[in-house]
Parts: sequence; structure tokens; C-alpha cells
Amino acid sequence: MVSAGRTYAFPGTRAEVAAHYRAAARQDGWRPDPEAEPGGLGFAKDAMHLRVDFTKTGYGLTVLSYE
Repeated sequence: MVSAGRTYAFPGTRAEVAAHYRAAARQDGWRPDPEAEPGGLGFAKDAMHLRVDFTKTGYGLTVLSYE
């Protein structure tokens, strides 16, 4: 398994971040991840999973690849 993550500061709301990633992920061929936690924001594509985690100061993106 390979994992990469990055945290971003964002002045907007959680809803704005979620809407952005839902649209961007769909346009890039990602689909909602059926293994994501309830209420979580996760996507899957081939053997990869993308997760968006929210913090008090921003949000983090983590991509996992299973090979």
C-alpha cells in the first residue's frame, strides 16, 4: 500500500470544500467510495482511494493506492 497526504488551509466552509471535491472527483472519474465512513468524504478509482479529512484549520487529502 502506498499513501500520500497533504493538508491545506481554506477560509471557506466545510460544505464548500465538500462540493468542490465532489464535482472535481466526478469530473476526473472518481466515484463515491462505498468503504468510506458514514458521513465521510471519500472517493475510489481503480485501486486507489481518496479521502478528505477536515481539521479545525483546514482539510487534508490522503490518497491510498493498493497494488
